[in-house]
Amino acid sequence: MELLEAVLGIYLAFAIFAVCMTRREQARVEPGLLDSLAYLACMLWPLPVMAMLIQQNLPRSGR
Repeated sequence: MELLEAVLGIYLAFAIFAVCMTRREQARVEPGLLDSLAYLACMLWPLPVMAMLIQQNLPRSGR
């Protein structure tokens, strides 16, 4: 359970940072539909990175 907690903590830190930077960037631009998509992308982009890191660290089967 310790690995999962660490991964979730790192993901949360990346997601919060990305949302904060997007918010600062969007403050200078006229609001629109792309704002929602930008925030969604900020929350989702760390997931593939975390999945690859976890996959890399999993023990391999003896096939």
